[in-house]
Amino acid sequence: GRTTLMVRTALQGTATRTSAQLAEDLESVGGAFGHAVGGDTFGWSVSAPSTVLPAALAILADVVQAPAFDAAMLETERRVALAALAQLRDDMHRQPLRLAQHRAFGEHPYARPSLGTEAGLAAVDPAALRRWHERLVREGDGVIVVVADMAPDEVAALVRGAFRSLAWHAAA
Repeated sequence: GRTTLMVRTALQGTATRTSAQLAEDLESVGGAFGHAVGGDTFGWSVSAPSTVLPAALAILADVVQAPAFDAAMLETERRVALAALAQLRDDMHRQPLRLAQHRAFGEHPYARPSLGTEAGLAAVDPAALRRWHERLVREGDGVIVVVADMAPDEVAALVRGAFRSLAWHAAA
């Protein structure tokens, strides 16, 4: 649940942009945000025309590198996650799969839904999100993927410039 809250709350504002500004800035270049959280992965995405890649990367980099983790926005995202958990419990198709997953994996993290648990979601505060973000994003082994009609060296330079505050590791 902590990762779900981290990913979703990061889209609600950064050190330099409010949620509305993020949406407006990305919309102004014809782009749209996406996000995903799974058992082994999480991420943010931007879909935009290649012609505005530098601007779209700058906006995404702001979300990835400098999320505000505002307490009010966290509470909003927590309510959304709790409602999704309640909906999952009421779903006669997904709930049996959730129970089977729990039975199969016991205490392993795979036993929990990526949404987390009520107790786990309740325990998260902005400081916990900042620590989790530091560990998973700023110091983690992330992957940045760009699909664009551009020269690979040009794209690599744009990515290095936009995401300069992340810890970079050489590819194995």
